[in-house]
Amino acid sequence: MMKGKFYLRFLITAAILIIFTISAQGQYNEVRHKIRGTVIDSIFGLPVEFVTITLMGSDNTTVRVAQSKIDGTFLFEEINPDDYSLLLTIVGYRTRSLPVSLRDSTGAAVMMDLGALQMTPEQFATSEVVVSAAKPAVRQSIDRLSYDLQADADSKILTALEMMRKVPFLSLDGEENILLKGSRNYRIFINGKPSGLVERNPNDVLRSMPASSIARIEVITNPPARYDAEGMAGIINIVMLKSPDEGYKGSLTLHEKFPVGGPGLGGSMSAQIGKLQLSLLAGVALHHIPKVSNTLHRNSLLEAGNSLEQFGTRQSKQTSGYLGYEWSYQIDERQLIASQLSVNKARTGTTIAQQSLFQTVREDFKGYKLDAAKSLWGSSFDASFNYQLGFKGNKDKFLTLSYRYYGYDDLQRDEVFFSNRINVEDSNYLQSNDQRFAEQSFQLDFVSPIGSVKSEAGVKVILRNNASNFAHLFPHDATPPSNVAESIPFRYQQDVLSAYNSYEYAWGRWGVRAGARLEQTLIKANFSSNEPMVNQRYTNIIPSFALSRQLGSNETVKVAYVQQISRPSIQRLNPFVDRSNPNMESSGNPSLQPYTFNRVQLSYATSKRVSVNFGLDYTFVRNMDFRITTFDSLRNITRSTYDNIGSGDALDLSFAVRLPISKNWDLQVNGMLSSIWAALDNPSSAFSSRIIQINFTISSAYRFPKGWRASGSINPVTRSFRSPQEQANGFVGSTLGLTKELLDGKLSASMMISNPFTKYRTNNIYTLGESFTQQASSNDYFRSFGVNLTYNFGRLKEQVKNSSRGIVNDDVLRK
Repeated sequence: MMKGKFYLRFLITAAILIIFTISAQGQYNEVRHKIRGTVIDSIFGLPVEFVTITLMGSDNTTVRVAQSKIDGTFLFEEINPDDYSLLLTIVGYRTRSLPVSLRDSTGAAVMMDLGALQMTPEQFATSEVVVSAAKPAVRQSIDRLSYDLQADADSKILTALEMMRKVPFLSLDGEENILLKGSRNYRIFINGKPSGLVERNPNDVLRSMPASSIARIEVITNPPARYDAEGMAGIINIVMLKSPDEGYKGSLTLHEKFPVGGPGLGGSMSAQIGKLQLSLLAGVALHHIPKVSNTLHRNSLLEAGNSLEQFGTRQSKQTSGYLGYEWSYQIDERQLIASQLSVNKARTGTTIAQQSLFQTVREDFKGYKLDAAKSLWGSSFDASFNYQLGFKGNKDKFLTLSYRYYGYDDLQRDEVFFSNRINVEDSNYLQSNDQRFAEQSFQLDFVSPIGSVKSEAGVKVILRNNASNFAHLFPHDATPPSNVAESIPFRYQQDVLSAYNSYEYAWGRWGVRAGARLEQTLIKANFSSNEPMVNQRYTNIIPSFALSRQLGSNETVKVAYVQQISRPSIQRLNPFVDRSNPNMESSGNPSLQPYTFNRVQLSYATSKRVSVNFGLDYTFVRNMDFRITTFDSLRNITRSTYDNIGSGDALDLSFAVRLPISKNWDLQVNGMLSSIWAALDNPSSAFSSRIIQINFTISSAYRFPKGWRASGSINPVTRSFRSPQEQANGFVGSTLGLTKELLDGKLSASMMISNPFTKYRTNNIYTLGESFTQQASSNDYFRSFGVNLTYNFGRLKEQVKNSSRGIVNDDVLRK
């Protein structure tokens, strides 16, 4: 009853918010004259950002000044009827002037749409000049940075995962996990919307996705209020390649990588059939990791001579595939429907052979040999539907209704066999964990200008259900240990209700965006059908703010404040105890609570001959759920779980510089320097860690005649932070590549070698506990070879349309 009353109060409050926004807009419906247009590059057809557009009166005086946005658009409002001239200026392009008349004898409002206004680069003067300059790779707006992959020829030889190293603010750690400003807490979108393809294990898809099928990668570091407040360092938005021509167009890439990796086939295609527009993304891949060695050393700090030594081998093979498509249909000028669907499947098999030797001062020497077979099956399904309604006389005003369903199922099965036992009585066993997640989202968004202010408001309901059924099974003649449960079902329900409102305004060289989001969360968790073990309700008001100032024609400085929530995922909540290594147990914690973190950002960007981007972030967080590792000397077991006993601060300096040394040679530096302090706020486990870590990539490419191109990169990474108890060692990676374009650019063949001077790399994880030290090492393949063959085909006229809004769930912290 109380829950029903709360839902009613929430919907009433949200309705009042929407009505208030619409009413406020109505007070400004007397705007009489407007001018709008889109600035594009005359050579490449791409939008040009930060163009200064000056509206000059008939007496040659300045009336208004505006800047083009990231999509090249600009808008002047509340303009008096008169004859004007428009002046477009930006460094690197020829100044353009054109007349504009807003005289209308009827007295009716005039919307002057100038369409696409082409700006000609200064170096492209006549038809006799050969175009050889590179497209600008980096563009920045008030809330995001965009990296144009089509301006980087390495996209022809690298996968989407490998290209992440070259995108400002992004990097890869030693295990090839993507980091956004050093954090794993982010979301990945495809074409501006969440996709089941990259929700859980994005590496599985991105390592088989050809970078040549991607138009650009956007890094949104201070998301506006319309995005969920949950758990983000930001959003990585992958915009797939589409062409503004009618018909169809696509690309197909066949790739092979060895000895680590394998064959793969991936591609994308877009098509338009009348008012129906389609896009398709698909791929399959095999990923093989040959046999590698690993060791683990653990020593007790309380009992001299209490130690564990493990050494063995591991190899794995994965088969994965993905399929995603979008379609949209323009019903009329004001109505658009759109939908997307994606499926993703993967199967991984791992074999382990391990020898364990341990001793204590109280007991005799012990040891055993272990052989294990680990199998993982994963699948996901994602479907959404959006309806967008525009309004007459104002294309910037629209209402969007959205629905999304997303679910996945992960099944883990481990078979463990013991042999060569020395004073050990452990029995063979099988453990399984069937982990499921289902989410439904309902969303309403309303976008409308209030005078010259862009206003957004909306409401959203997320209904989540998490479940896990896990078991430890033993032979009929064996008795399970008393502390091991044979089979346990776990259920976790989470509902999130939210409403938001935000405003954006630009005047002269200034731009500001401010907003707030109200979120109410209801949580229940239990085992089987017992009474709820966890019953939580909490409310958060999340502010967001960004202020930008254009210093010159192509220079911008920005300051922003972001506060967000991190809610634990089923992987961190699941109480299943993983005993695939009998001396190393790990589990989730169903009592975890969400936590908030705050970030202040200062950034500077210039895009002239030399492109420079700098960012300085300060982040502070309390009550964070860190991974906690303890040692049980009686059972001789190291146990890991999660708990809300952490706090930390971080100061991050991000930098990206691109320098064209000549018309055929460019140099790029992308990296991050971080100072991190973190602590466990628990008297019984009082640990703190302070570390300075550096991760940067230097890359260069040279374009030879007749379609040849050579490239290379080096990527030093220092020791990195994992938790107050854990750190990982550093490494230096490198890549060399060669590409040849054929058939007028329709076909490209490439080859590459990664880490040519180092066959193996030793990965070390150092763990310090209250009563122990531990080092886990693996000797992994580092050198690899790859070949790619990409074919571009077809032709389109109009880019695939999408509704301007859709379901965006960006709150759950991945494990």
